[in-house]
Amino acid sequence: MQMVSFDEAKQNLATICEQTCQDHEPYLVKGENNNQSVVILSLEDYNAWIETHYLLSNPANAKWLLTGDRLTERQ
Repeated sequence: MQMVSFDEAKQNLATICEQTCQDHEPYLVKGENNNQSVVILSLEDYNAWIETHYLLSNPANAKWLLTGDRLTERQ
């Protein structure tokens, strides 16, 4: 994850957004203190994160999915 200051992000927002979408690499925009920091993430990556969180939030579903991953790795 790349980190930039708020001022850098403000000056280079278009470039940061384009690079984030191309590379699927989020940016951390550092505020004056940690409570003011934000992450810039592509919409595609955000949606994937939300879907993964939803699927793994159910313990039975998470167990089934993670077991499936292990079975696939063995083959």
